[in-house]
Amino acid sequence: MATSRLLIEFFAAVGLSVLLLIAYRQNWATPATLITVCLLLARILPSVVSVKQSYQQVQTAVPAYALWQQGLLDPHPERRG
Repeated sequence: MATSRLLIEFFAAVGLSVLLLIAYRQNWATPATLITVCLLLARILPSVVSVKQSYQQVQTAVPAYALWQQGLLDPHPERRG
């Protein structure tokens, strides 16, 4: 799990670096704008990764919750006949 998170962050950083470098070379943005964008993205990226992990945790919890609900609705499954 930690390896996948590290890979996601690495590729995101590389991709953003390439995009920002292209924007700078093509004069689409000023250096001040690029610095501001970098600072904002540095704050947002960890949140994006944690949201993905939270979504995966919810996906794995749904079947367990369904089984738990079955146990609550039918406390004596051995009496079924």
